[in-house]
Amino acid sequence: MPISSWAACTGSSPNWSSSADYESVNICVSGAKAGDKITVTGNAAWTNTLVITRGIQLIGSGDPTITRKGQFIFYYPDATAQAAHDTLKISNIIFNADNATNAELGYGGLINVNNKSATNYVYLVANNNTFKNTSGTGIYVMGRCYGVAYSNIFDRIAMPIRNMGKDYISWNNEMQAYGISENFYFEDNTIQFSSSWPAGNAGWLETGQGGRIVVRYNTWDLTNAAAPGEFWDIHGLQGGAAIPGPYEGTCTAYSTIVSEYYGNKIINQVNAYRWMYHRGGWMLTP
Repeated sequence: MPISSWAACTGSSPNWSSSADYESVNICVSGAKAGDKITVTGNAAWTNTLVITRGIQLIGSGDPTITRKGQFIFYYPDATAQAAHDTLKISNIIFNADNATNAELGYGGLINVNNKSATNYVYLVANNNTFKNTSGTGIYVMGRCYGVAYSNIFDRIAMPIRNMGKDYISWNNEMQAYGISENFYFEDNTIQFSSSWPAGNAGWLETGQGGRIVVRYNTWDLTNAAAPGEFWDIHGLQGGAAIPGPYEGTCTAYSTIVSEYYGNKIINQVNAYRWMYHRGGWMLTP
């Protein structure tokens, strides 16, 4: 059924149009079915996080800019989306975090995925977006989520992507194999610092807890980054209080399963602490 209201959300399944303000986008998301496309136009400041429970397409038209000092989108797939392996697609939108700190992001990302299913997986596709201005994370993928982030710009962001699995559940269900679709691909992105960036992490990637990632053909331009720390961190087992599973009592988090790094370009790097910290799991660097 078509939706009309005072907010600027118009259309019906499978195509919707919305102005960029939070209320309008949220109305369209609430009415959309899995696979529907919502075209977003204009600029807006948000004060809330947009929660999405099924795979839809959120596509910008005319480079809309959304500003928020916090998380923008939280993809929390429901049981139907998990069983159908839904894909959330986000394209052609500028996300300006207004210099939000990691704490202001709730230690999440500008875009978050959290798939808590032990057996089913979902997908995220993020392309041709710009993520900018945070000492936190751009994209944070948690649980069994595959897909790709490609052709995005990460400008003045400490950590473009974090990829975390589901600990021993991931280890019990995932393959130790390279080049397969059951990975999250981070490729053809540009990590840059268009203005001065203080000492500390600058373009750091992190994976662990049963995560799987392929990092390829990206460009890191460290111009304006004062003294970046480490860049590529592949977690192994982490000690501390117990978690359930075969190694209960010995770790708080399981290690990365598989990572692949190749074809990346680093320019204008000064005084990096280290590039690669490979602490656990299988790794391919052809």
